[in-house]
Amino acid sequence: MQANPAVTNTQRFNLGLPIRHLPSPIPAPGGTPDVDVKSVSGRTILCRIHRATGSRRGKPPGCAGANVYSHVGATPPASLNDWTLDGHASRPNNVEIVLPAGVPGGSLK
Repeated sequence: MQANPAVTNTQRFNLGLPIRHLPSPIPAPGGTPDVDVKSVSGRTILCRIHRATGSRRGKPPGCAGANVYSHVGATPPASLNDWTLDGHASRPNNVEIVLPAGVPGGSLK
């Protein structure tokens, strides 16, 4: 009865069944996060992703994590397709990015 969309909440109430309310969607975060580089060792970069504003340190409500992208070069590309997806960070305090072996340490190109 609960899963049947033809049964109204009034009918459920009259049958003594609980009336379930759908949760309202949580909106996307209002701004972009900040990224702090904690350390660089060879081709491995350790970062921290955090809120750009406010005093709370955790992820904004409704966020499961952050997709982490990288690019090696002097000018960041305009298209997201030209960035490299390095993964998803669910614990944004220690995000590790490992650049490909062909990229010299400290490289801009």
